[in-house]
Amino acid sequence: MRGANRQTFQPLPLIERGMTVRKTGDGPSSWATWAVVGRPRGAPWSTWGTLDGAYVGGQERKHVVGGKPLWMMRRLASDYSREGDLVCDPCMGAGTTLVAAVELGRRAVGCEPDAGRFEMACKRLAKSRPQLRMRLDVEAVRGEQSGWAMPRGGE
Repeated sequence: MRGANRQTFQPLPLIERGMTVRKTGDGPSSWATWAVVGRPRGAPWSTWGTLDGAYVGGQERKHVVGGKPLWMMRRLASDYSREGDLVCDPCMGAGTTLVAAVELGRRAVGCEPDAGRFEMACKRLAKSRPQLRMRLDVEAVRGEQSGWAMPRGGE
């Protein structure tokens, strides 16, 4: 996928050795999770060189089913952003990507429609960086988060 100022790369396999199947008798374990990453086009990003074509590591405790290990998200944030850059996670779950990003000195923004997971992510972020200034753009609507919209004309 190509945008005017962005480059999105082919999906990367993230191999978590020993990851188990979700169902009993589900067949062979799939140790792979796939991530789609991107970064801006042009200098200075084009001079970073060749990055790993896969990430391989061990099994780690997850905070939610389907969550990603912290080592994995640290590697992705480290390879695809630099200190001060903004890391976005549109489906943040328990916030592992955001925790990895702020630990590496990145700015981070994420969304999560599940109120319980959103609360868990906020607690994890506060614990990982107690001095972190968080802004929660949340409006309670029947227990769900709602987004915000720019007024017409971008004002």
